[in-house]
Amino acid sequence: MKKLIEIIKIGLSFFTIVPAGKRVEWTERKVAGTLLFLPVLGGVLAFLLSGVIKGEELFSPLVFSLLLLFTPIIITGGLHLDGWMDVSDAYFSHRNREKKLAILSDPNVGAFAVISLLVLLSFRFMAIYELVRVAEVSFPLLVMILSGARLSSAFLLMYTKSAKESGLAFYFQSGITPPIKRGFWIEVLLFFGVCAFVSPLLCFVLGGALLLYTFCARIFFHRQFGGITGDSIGATIEGGETFLWIIMWLFQLFVMA
Repeated sequence: MKKLIEIIKIGLSFFTIVPAGKRVEWTERKVAGTLLFLPVLGGVLAFLLSGVIKGEELFSPLVFSLLLLFTPIIITGGLHLDGWMDVSDAYFSHRNREKKLAILSDPNVGAFAVISLLVLLSFRFMAIYELVRVAEVSFPLLVMILSGARLSSAFLLMYTKSAKESGLAFYFQSGITPPIKRGFWIEVLLFFGVCAFVSPLLCFVLGGALLLYTFCARIFFHRQFGGITGDSIGATIEGGETFLWIIMWLFQLFVMA
């Protein structure tokens, strides 16, 4: 139980703005264990956003959509957006693999990073706003989006080689054990079990969308960087959230209408 609490504290400290892990000893095994906390964090974010949902009637659709957009970003400290921007800078540089990996480590922000960030958040806001107009944004729906994107990133960390033998992704992978992988697949089963309980059809659509997204992300990172990095994991989460918001909107628009 003590080890579990320490893993949760490290996860909160690493993936959110909550400084919970300052007095905890960080080991490779504990850090790898926080991968199981990633999908749970999606549920925590959904729970916090449920407070926003309860006050939906107090806001216009525009303000409500903006709250749904920015609240998770604020809680996570924009950590994953930084990864999205770094990956965008590296990809649009059109350099060789070594140069791209060097760009990922560069703290400077390029023009393509800013443009890609605006595009990402614009598409996410569009999907959220349009979904709010045609359907009710519920707690289960938020769990599907926020936890689903993090399941994708956790899968990549567990089953995709690191682009280099250093850095954040390599650090996470060095402590992954068979029990951690088994725990991950238990989370996957629980996730889709909840989805199927809410809507079997939506579960089928969501499962197909997540499979396609994860497969494409894995191919992309292999071709561009030779594997994954810490930045690519952040990019996977941010891209996944936007992709799943769009899928949910299109599902409501064309299937449930």
